[in-house]
Amino acid sequence: MIDESVFAPGKIEYNCFSISFEKPFDQQLESLTEDLILVRFEHEYTIDVGWYPELDPNGYLIVQLIKNEDWNNPVEKTTVANLNEMFEAIKRMKLAIGINNG
Repeated sequence: MIDESVFAPGKIEYNCFSISFEKPFDQQLESLTEDLILVRFEHEYTIDVGWYPELDPNGYLIVQLIKNEDWNNPVEKTTVANLNEMFEAIKRMKLAIGINNG
């Protein structure tokens, strides 16, 4: 699991993140799902983290910033290669919506 303080002050709807970047992805297929983390923020913003394509060891993590449930037109969408990049993307998205902590 990811330390949930990184999402403050968002409301975490789920956090099922259990991917390890220290072992081969083909040894943890059950963790490679589209629904890893979903966090709601004020003003109808959502940050979503998922693995695409689902269950594919050759896939990748995508972090998305969604407004007003418009999943077809994310405000921002980025592919990340590791946890540091994921945390940086989350931080950048929080700043984009006016959250300056964490």
